[in-house]
Amino acid sequence: MTIGEIIKWVESMLKEQDIEEADIETKYMIANILGKTNNLLWFSYKEELGPSCETVLLEMVKRRIKREPIQYIIGECDFLDYTFYVGEGIFIPRPETEILVLKARDYLLNSHPTIVYDIGTGCGVIGLSLAKLIPDLLVYASDIADLRFAQINKERLGVRERVYLLSGSLFEPYKKLPKANVILSNPPYIPTREIAFLSPEIRHFEHRESIDGGEDGLSFIRKLLSDTPRYLKPNGRLIFEIGDGEWEEVEKIANLYFDNVKIEMDYNNKERVCICGLE
Repeated sequence: MTIGEIIKWVESMLKEQDIEEADIETKYMIANILGKTNNLLWFSYKEELGPSCETVLLEMVKRRIKREPIQYIIGECDFLDYTFYVGEGIFIPRPETEILVLKARDYLLNSHPTIVYDIGTGCGVIGLSLAKLIPDLLVYASDIADLRFAQINKERLGVRERVYLLSGSLFEPYKKLPKANVILSNPPYIPTREIAFLSPEIRHFEHRESIDGGEDGLSFIRKLLSDTPRYLKPNGRLIFEIGDGEWEEVEKIANLYFDNVKIEMDYNNKERVCICGLE
């Protein structure tokens, strides 16, 4: 079979399993096997894939049909202009989180601060992206989960001397460190009762601790808001992501601890990022 024929065949199998974007994911898998970009794949449509590559592709398709996320199967995820190594159990970066990083970048470039905390870093997308975008930034990034993906990504992005990875929950690893100019987080914010209705890719493969925000989705966020002022320098900022429909309650809680609070929209015009300031 030619690559063009195989693409049609794999697409049909994924569509039978009600997998969204089956066409994009099929090309993504084959391009990964061939070491090409999706944009250049069509040049190879009349070529044959080869037996060894077919074997690899079939294994990928089997995993995807079981609803394992495509990012785990490929082992990579794109975020902003960078590619991050991801794997089973790690929280997969979403496009919405790019808004958080870009808002943080804008503030950092205008105020020229030096120290950033990234709480719940996962594979490192927030802290590492900012370290890449701002060459003189010092980043401390922490998580209770395995930091090996963040460590690999730190090496791949060439920011190893400006990013320190720490193990622990919330502010536990930061107690003896200098206060931060900016504290960032993409916390768990899905209400526990809603997790059963999420896609199988999320329910069965991503760590529950990365998504479960407690009864109303705000358990971690409440703690983040109440504790942050002790770790933030004057005129500092806390910037974090919030879930759908949570912004009014988050804004109310944030106003108990901060002098100014602002909610920013995401690509889908939903309230997604909360920016809290201390004067």
